[in-house]
Amino acid sequence: MKNKIKFLYPHIYKFIESCPLSDNELITQNGVVKNDKLQCALSNFINEIEQNYDNITKNTFNYKNNLELKRLSENNSKSKKLLFFYQLSEDIYNVIATLNNPYPNNQDLYFKLAYNGIQQFRAITTLYLTGCDYSIIPLFRTLYENLIIFLFLAKHPELQSDFIDHIYVNYHKVQENSQSAATESKSDFDYAVDNHLEGFDKTYGWTAKVIKKKTDRKLEYMANEVGLSSYSTVYKLACNFVHSSSLAITVSVEKPEEDITNLFLEATIDLIVEHLITLAKKVSISNTSNIIILNILYHIKDEFMKS
Repeated sequence: MKNKIKFLYPHIYKFIESCPLSDNELITQNGVVKNDKLQCALSNFINEIEQNYDNITKNTFNYKNNLELKRLSENNSKSKKLLFFYQLSEDIYNVIATLNNPYPNNQDLYFKLAYNGIQQFRAITTLYLTGCDYSIIPLFRTLYENLIIFLFLAKHPELQSDFIDHIYVNYHKVQENSQSAATESKSDFDYAVDNHLEGFDKTYGWTAKVIKKKTDRKLEYMANEVGLSSYSTVYKLACNFVHSSSLAITVSVEKPEEDITNLFLEATIDLIVEHLITLAKKVSISNTSNIIILNILYHIKDEFMKS
């Protein structure tokens, strides 16, 4: 084992062996050693790593590049189809934007929500191609939540301004632990809360005009209303990976990666299709263009599911 460590991690092994640290050195409670010689040695160690950056990191880069090439070179590979579907999705988004340009202000939010979905899809595709399979799961959760909000706002366009104004609530809550920043954002927060219905300061307070019961103002309620409740099981699984749980750790170790990633990749394709179809329906493009775009998406989706 020791020889293996020396071979695979020579820079770390060399530093441990030569480190000027004895057992009787003063150690603080957090484990930091107060020793000038050690600090000097650490500085030299970091400088040496920086000077040999290419050699030290080549294994990681080689692994990433080889895996990416392998996944893309396989015949009928899911990776190749995923990359193709991502590129086509972004192209379709741009076509819709071009056909609808310039688009009215009341459609601006729809484009932002759709493009946010495309960005999540880009990240999922990139992570999968480079072997970070389980890292796509938290992004699926974000994509799913984005689609719920997109569909809910598409169904209730009267909530658009409330959704946009809710940024002041979110910004203030993010800044609460910073006294100076919180004070600066407080006036915008107070204005937003005072000029909207009661409960606007809550996470989904922007839905108050439509969801009258405060306890119903949550993502699950919106998902049910827009017909996305069928993804609730996949979403709950994703939440276990986002927050780390015994389930996520066990699945990561014992369940084959391919089984889990295929589940989330196929669900991702479904959600992206819904993003683009919703966008096409809500903006000012011809019915013919709308129908053609819808059929392109469904055809490519079917091809992906065959892989």
